Amino acid sequence: FLHYFEGWIIFIACLAILLVEMWLLNRFTGNRLSLRQVFAMPQGPELEDKQVTRKTREIPRPFITCIGLLLVALITLQLLDTRSEIIPPRQKFVSFPLFFDDWIGEQDNLPPIIYNELGLTDYVLNNYSANGSPPVNLYVAYYESQRKGISPHSPRVCIPGGGWSITGLERFEVEVGDRASPVKVNRAIIQNGNSKQLVYYWFKQRGRDIANEYWMKWYLLADSIKLNRTDGSLVRLTTPILPNEKEIDAENRLKDFLVTVDPILADYVPI
Repeated sequence: FLHYFEGWIIFIACLAILLVEMWLLNRFTGNRLSLRQVFAMPQGPELEDKQVTRKTREIPRPFITCIGLLLVALITLQLLDTRSEIIPPRQKFVSFPLFFDDWIGEQDNLPPIIYNELGLTDYVLNNYSANGSPPVNLYVAYYESQRKGISPHSPRVCIPGGGWSITGLERFEVEVGDRASPVKVNRAIIQNGNSKQLVYYWFKQRGRDIANEYWMKWYLLADSIKLNRTDGSLVRLTTPILPNEKEIDAENRLKDFLVTVDPILADYVPI
């Protein structure tokens, strides 16, 4: 139902945009036709073909100018696409520490079928705990290039695919040490049966911490042109919300871990 519902919403939105576009284009012409005339809808009974007067008009100069600009843009993009992409140096996640401060980690691995499907360059999947606390799962998927349509999968899509329901989702800022700006994350509460988890996730891309998927795509396009770089990663932190603890306890656990791990990520995800 959700899939079909979203499809109808998209089609209706596109139809509305098309109508607005036709209205705007009509406003820029000298004819100033009504929408009925723009759609060529007859105002009375259908006229016979012999009564219809047909006329041709010259191609307007703005149209020719737009075509010229599109051709220039196409050639420019083709030239940009032939550049050798910059792949910045970084440490591989095989050396990511399992022990730092009070946190003790245990390494985990993605199943081969999932690893091959994601098409990522490198990743880390570790479970950490401190002083006997419930674990925090750290997952970072790094892509050295996202030019060919290969990019991090949004947990907003993957979480329901894993059988979990997202019962709460909001954008959140976490103050991290001496950083000039907080880390912007998506904060999600997910549930599967009686099990509940708290999730932070965001996109760490070329020196930016981005929570919004659409802004991530925009910066990806801009940086591919300006910096000739499309490297970046998805960072996800997950911890269970136990039946005998409050949600704020899980919240503090993720915040403490984020404050500790954020400076370490700089060596593995280039700025």
